[in-house]
Amino acid sequence: LPHSIIMWMEADGNYTTIHISNDKRRVVRTPITELQDQLSEKSFMRIHKSFLVNYKMVNAVKSGSLFINDKELPIGRTYQQAVNNRFKI
Repeated sequence: LPHSIIMWMEADGNYTTIHISNDKRRVVRTPITELQDQLSEKSFMRIHKSFLVNYKMVNAVKSGSLFINDKELPIGRTYQQAVNNRFKI
């Protein structure tokens, strides 16, 4: 998949659901940590133990969560400072 159409990824054990820009999903049998290692840090960032997002797709950020289109994704405490730095909050 082209990185530009990936909105976010959601971990589910050894599987990862990849949400792409036309409201479709693709499930792969690859842990999210392995996918994170393969992706560019310039476009993707971990925001939670279960979520990896394409930060270029983020519409809004508030304390504890961010939004991609109408979907609210939680920001884990471990990742909050990195998210704040990326979005200059």
